[in-house]
Amino acid sequence: MRWLAPLCLCAALIGCGDGVIQRIDDPRDPLASPAPGRRLRIEATPPDVDIYIDGVYHGRLDGYRQGTLPIPAAARRIQLSKPGFEGWYALIPAGERVQLSAALIPKVP
Repeated sequence: MRWLAPLCLCAALIGCGDGVIQRIDDPRDPLASPAPGRRLRIEATPPDVDIYIDGVYHGRLDGYRQGTLPIPAAARRIQLSKPGFEGWYALIPAGERVQLSAALIPKVP
């Protein structure tokens, strides 16, 4: 039966065509089950940067409503990146809410 869920997911993805694909979080993934109320808000220039939390890709910032991401309560390493720009890094402490403001610097050719 363990093979049934991945098989159904593959069938659903094939049937979607150009439709929307929803991410289904793995309950064993600590980032998939954030503590209630724990939020990270990021304001970045440019706004379409890629987000990495503890080295794991979490999509583009402009894909999150108001740049707000749910995260677990422990301290985290945040990386923002975009081709043609220098990377931006931060360590955030454990706590309820954190707000970051980042301005990525264009790479010099």
